[in-house]
Amino acid sequence: MNSRSLTTIFFGIIGIIIALWSGISILMNPTGGIAGLSKLITIVAILVSIVNPKAGLFALAAQAIYTDQIKRIGVYYGAVSMTTVQEILIGPILTICALNFGLIIQLLFGKIRMTWLGWSLYGIGFALSIYYLSGGAIGGGSSFAKKAYNAAVAGAYTTVVPLCYALFKDVKDWIKFLSFQVIIVVPSAAWAIWQYFHGFNNIEWTYAMSGLSPVHTSQMLMFENPRVFGFFGSASALGCLCIYVTFAVWRAIKIKESRCVFAIISVILFIALVFSTQRSALLSPFIFGLFIFFYRTPRRTFLIYSLIGITFIIAIYKSNWLLNEGIGKVNSIIANNSTKWGSEVLKVSTFSDRLRGWERLGRADSWTLFGTNDEGGFEATGVASKDYSHDMINRILIRVGAVGLGAVILVGGAIALNLHRLVWRLPKGWHQSIGVLSLGITVPICLMSAAGGDNFTTTPYNLAIWSAFAGAFVVRKMTFSTSTSDEIQISAQNTQDGSLETTKQTYRA
Repeated sequence: MNSRSLTTIFFGIIGIIIALWSGISILMNPTGGIAGLSKLITIVAILVSIVNPKAGLFALAAQAIYTDQIKRIGVYYGAVSMTTVQEILIGPILTICALNFGLIIQLLFGKIRMTWLGWSLYGIGFALSIYYLSGGAIGGGSSFAKKAYNAAVAGAYTTVVPLCYALFKDVKDWIKFLSFQVIIVVPSAAWAIWQYFHGFNNIEWTYAMSGLSPVHTSQMLMFENPRVFGFFGSASALGCLCIYVTFAVWRAIKIKESRCVFAIISVILFIALVFSTQRSALLSPFIFGLFIFFYRTPRRTFLIYSLIGITFIIAIYKSNWLLNEGIGKVNSIIANNSTKWGSEVLKVSTFSDRLRGWERLGRADSWTLFGTNDEGGFEATGVASKDYSHDMINRILIRVGAVGLGAVILVGGAIALNLHRLVWRLPKGWHQSIGVLSLGITVPICLMSAAGGDNFTTTPYNLAIWSAFAGAFVVRKMTFSTSTSDEIQISAQNTQDGSLETTKQTYRA
């Protein structure tokens, strides 16, 4: 282990200790009932994550998927206070800290190895944390505590990628990890279907009326028929099913083991998506399938990106017409001809927030060199304002201007190119299909986040995103390790034959 790795580990340990100390200080509050039980579960998850980080990843998945439901139950049967909410929600974050601490212990004892690629994957979390800490996602008017919380959540869950890369020996472990998430998310999907037909229970209404989660409260009280959310914290969080249903369908097609089980699960998850009445989430599995098809070759990949670029430019050019005329016409047609479900699922009035941001991109005064840092360009202005924005592109443009946006696009393009090269170089067939699946899910989500709202701070949506993304790196590690071990065996034989030069050339390859 070289000095650079030791330095990285040292600062990593310091950061994790600070995070654990801050979180444990919350856990030490004397709380009983459901909140107290939740803290005991968190302590067990922390211990498991330190001793066996690989098992800890599965504990994290269960925590992330069910913590919001535990939070509602804790408030209903315990104290209606923000302290109760904080004590329960801090659990998954502490487990992530413990996972990274456990990984460092494994590295120090030489049980696993971490390559430069694994360390570089932590840069994803650093970049997202800086973005959220700067207020780029929620507007500068928000409190520092809100920015810090979003930065912590967004950054913490990205570490799932390097954790999977380091801890999973082969792609079978990654498939088990995603399959586990798909299976345990089924009860939440089934409950969302129940909510659609039978409404919400006392626990859910009590928590909504408490006002402890302002966004969730507004979603429940603003509309006559609130969107279902299952056991998750919000309707947006239920959108994570689009990732899980895509993986379930892929697994049912590609893997014979438990094929019928995952085929049935995929149907249940898709039905829940339909009843969620979320247009983006409902369309996402089909979008993912389209990207998976196009990502198989460089030519197809270039074609899909060209089509996306042209479509986005047209959308910016036509955004004013869509805002002033197009949406109204579509709503009138739906109101006159659609069923209740069709009216809810196809209603496009909430799409106006994205269109307003795209309209802003079409104005010359929005494109300054170094940004205006104008708070009027954020959501606080209201969607009726011409300066309203809801997307990452506008917010980066406001913060750092065209120069900063250009730099982000160049860096993002370089990263995307290298990711595609990584997948194209994988062996054809099984290995490449996993890499294509991974990018086919993750890249469209990142593109949609740039053009609209993102879910990087929405749990367990963020867990699903980064778990899927990890697949490309796990399969790359597996194929690289296999090819390297084969080359070492060939090199040993060549050495015995006295062919030293051939050995050196093989090792370099």
